[in-house]
Amino acid sequence: MEVSVANSNHIEYISASLSNYFSTANKYFRHPKYKDDYDLMLKHVSKRISDPEGGFLYFVAQEDGDPVGFVNILIGENNFGSILVVIGESREVKKALLEKAVSYFKERNATGIYGEVMEFDKESVELLRDMKMKELMISFVLDI
Repeated sequence: MEVSVANSNHIEYISASLSNYFSTANKYFRHPKYKDDYDLMLKHVSKRISDPEGGFLYFVAQEDGDPVGFVNILIGENNFGSILVVIGESREVKKALLEKAVSYFKERNATGIYGEVMEFDKESVELLRDMKMKELMISFVLDI
């Protein structure tokens, strides 16, 4: 598996993956919490990939030249990193992407990393726990 910075060849894959991910999240939350429109994702991903100075960065995992996952990161204020989303076809793919993100932040002397992960993404939750993440917030739903 190869992990590299995303380029224009990955825009459609990333956009479709995000659309599907947020659609799944909306079903999980039982209301439209996130926008999941493919065309909107395409617009934002295209802009972010074409503007490497904009702060957003995507790393894409590929096997035999085909994308199998990606991670979207950002270095924000006070040199604090953010992992915005990690999507992968397997635990191994997600692990490689998370390790690449952490390595990237370490190389840039980030002071820490913040992120969010959906509970339904059990693999990512387990991987982040293995990485000693500290849980800061718990979201909940009450059936009434």
